Amino acid sequence: MKKLVVFFIFLSFLEVRAQAVKVLVLSSQNNSEIKFKLKKYAFENNVHLDFQEKITTENINEISAVLLLDFDENILDIKQNNLLVNFLKNGGGLMACGFTVKEKYRWNWIGNALGFKKNVPNEIFSGELITLKSVGGTDQLPIWTLDNSKMSGFKPAKNLNPVLMDFSGNNLAWTGQSENGGKIFYTVFTPDTINLQNQNFRKHFFGGLLSVFNSKNQLDKIESTLPLESQFKMDTLIKVPKEVHKILLLPDEKLLLIAKNDSVLVFDQKNSTMQNLGITPGIGEALGLSLDPEFLANQSLYAYLRNTSNTFLAKKLKLGSQLFWNDFQAASSLPVFNSFFAWPDSSHAKNFFFPEYYFGKRIYLNSENGISVDTYIGNSDLVSTEPFVFNSLDGKISSFVVSPSGIMYFLVNEYIMEVEYNKEGRFMQVPMFDFVTIPQKSGMSKVDLKVKNPDSGYKYFWEINGKKFEGENVVFLQKKKSKIVVELSSISAAGKKLTKTETLDIN
Repeated sequence: MKKLVVFFIFLSFLEVRAQAVKVLVLSSQNNSEIKFKLKKYAFENNVHLDFQEKITTENINEISAVLLLDFDENILDIKQNNLLVNFLKNGGGLMACGFTVKEKYRWNWIGNALGFKKNVPNEIFSGELITLKSVGGTDQLPIWTLDNSKMSGFKPAKNLNPVLMDFSGNNLAWTGQSENGGKIFYTVFTPDTINLQNQNFRKHFFGGLLSVFNSKNQLDKIESTLPLESQFKMDTLIKVPKEVHKILLLPDEKLLLIAKNDSVLVFDQKNSTMQNLGITPGIGEALGLSLDPEFLANQSLYAYLRNTSNTFLAKKLKLGSQLFWNDFQAASSLPVFNSFFAWPDSSHAKNFFFPEYYFGKRIYLNSENGISVDTYIGNSDLVSTEPFVFNSLDGKISSFVVSPSGIMYFLVNEYIMEVEYNKEGRFMQVPMFDFVTIPQKSGMSKVDLKVKNPDSGYKYFWEINGKKFEGENVVFLQKKKSKIVVELSSISAAGKKLTKTETLDIN
């Protein structure tokens, strides 16, 4: 009977430990002793710390919080950032300490949610601390002492409230909520082998971590909302003179090309012809171009320049066999150029072929000749900046425009490139596959076939030497020194089908 009681107590203990809250830790911390102690004390607080090098759809699910520990700003790429933002929107919590986010950090929302590291060296703190508010249910003492603990200078975000300060009135830890909805805790103190021996510090640190946990302790599945780069199709339209450095979209999707030597050309996509409109002195120095509101009637546009007194001028130009300056107008500012807000107008809403992820966001050519995306709250507050997901343009981007249907035109080196998004299977590409053969001892080879850049909007079917398979990956055994005929078909939701057939030698 006594053994049975002990057994049930043991099972109860396992059940409690099984309910430990999981935390994903992103860290540049390489000290194994600190990691060991953090995991040990986390276990005592019924918390499981999962140290990872990056965020994936697998490890960010079934957790309640993310801890940025000595966070390096180079850790997050665009996909990880998207998963983390979606995690916070879904009610997940975020704690950080000792991170190195700078004011010009590419993921602005982190600075808006937490704050920024001050441009000062880290310090060592020794002295008494005042608990302004006990968080996480750890019953922190009103006044406690911390010795020889590394601390980082920090400028907190406006949405955070202090919960810890020193006797000089300096706030040292904050709690609050991000604009994405998740709970937040930040402390200037980074755990080390010394302060982790301090019980009061452990209550402060793990209390902060416990305070950001979602009350449901069970979040919905976190998935990436980014479009796939493979969903974009890129074509080369035409090679242009090397002097061309600006493009402007005209009605009927004609492209106006402006060269540094003041020549002006029009490219007509319908018949792939280029028309030379002659020389317009000074237009090559234009800072921006825009169409006249009555362009269809008067065939006029405006070129914007800055004169010697640093005043912006708009010069009206009339298209024709020969361009000429018509008049001068003062301009208070430049028009938005090499930039657009991804939002379809009512007349093109059904035929706006662009990822909904970017709706309401500003897409523009940045100072490093790359494409960036800004997200705003309302009409003014910048929340985040991220690179555009399509990153296959090889060369220097000088200019780009977007058509009312969402087609993007880029001037890259001496070529105009057309980039389209494959919305709802609007166009299909012949499916491709990779294959690997691994020799086996039995005179057979293991054959591994995988669809290259699979699209979730398609179903994939294989026929291999008469046998049929379904899915993105097929693995089977085949005799060495034989041939197989592989037929791979992709079928869209609309029922469109494309097939690739290839004969493979199996070694």
